[in-house]
Amino acid sequence: MRTLPILLAPACLLLFMAAGEPAASAPATKPAPESQGVTVDDVSVSIVLVRSAISTDEQPEFLVRFKNVGKEGYRNLYDVGAYWKWTIELTPTDPKVADEPGPWQLSMNTTAHPPNIEHRQIKPGEGTEVLVNLNDPPFTFKYNYAGIMKHLVAPIRHLAPGHYQLTAQVSLTSPFGPGFSEWIGPVTTQPIELTVTAAKPRTVTKEEQAAFDAAIDKVTAKLPPNGLWANGGYPQIDLPKDASVDDVLDMAVNNTGLDSKAYHMLSVKPFTRDNMPGTLTGNASLVQVGKAYKVLVFFPMGPTGWWSRFYDADVTLPTISPAATAETKP
Repeated sequence: MRTLPILLAPACLLLFMAAGEPAASAPATKPAPESQGVTVDDVSVSIVLVRSAISTDEQPEFLVRFKNVGKEGYRNLYDVGAYWKWTIELTPTDPKVADEPGPWQLSMNTTAHPPNIEHRQIKPGEGTEVLVNLNDPPFTFKYNYAGIMKHLVAPIRHLAPGHYQLTAQVSLTSPFGPGFSEWIGPVTTQPIELTVTAAKPRTVTKEEQAAFDAAIDKVTAKLPPNGLWANGGYPQIDLPKDASVDDVLDMAVNNTGLDSKAYHMLSVKPFTRDNMPGTLTGNASLVQVGKAYKVLVFFPMGPTGWWSRFYDADVTLPTISPAATAETKP
């Protein structure tokens, strides 16, 4: 009788070894980075990063966690969701920014009609979290330089690449005054590191630019030459007539009742119309606001103040993603 070739033995051995070994367990999910809690009046406050690294075309997203560490008694957190009232700062830690060490302070363009007051209550051992997602903010915003200035430092709308220490100074107010088991703080969280990387550059194609321009032209072509289309109300934009397109667009989005305050400017074109009297000269910009496309028509009303109005846009490109835009805005 012929025996099997010895070459089969290693394969058989591997089968026996595999059968005898326990199945590899799935890798454990790492907990989200969290700063050490700081306790004031039996409430511990910390920051939990939803993402510890973002790109320059994104914005920070994190949780502010409140926990009642007292042994008895609940604590009322009034207006706890109004994080735009807090002092949120990002301090660069890279050596290359030693000349401008920061911090950069979040400045939200609040309006006269903020969201309703949010009340939460936490019992001993319980906690709650407030989401700060600057990719979907309640208002448009910028970062103001809050450090010692050796020269004028202009506000920015996106953080530069680098490493930052993120902190939040949290304080609440009670609409009823003292005596209602309210927690008001203030407390400054321990810092936590956020990394910002350079976004991959993307150039708008000729086909995309043609579609953007066509969407703008469809709107401006419907504006009659007599200027009557400018009648009616419009959001208040108290900026000088030489203000940048970016600043006018930002304030128009913030002061108009749109579904989102997150926007991406895709294209801008000048336009003129015969007016009564003279010629009206302005700009029209294609903007993605949330998931919708809009055309903003705007022009200066004098030395100070701008007229603006959003129109629905018809974009004929099959798909246009925010990553395909030439410029990204908060």
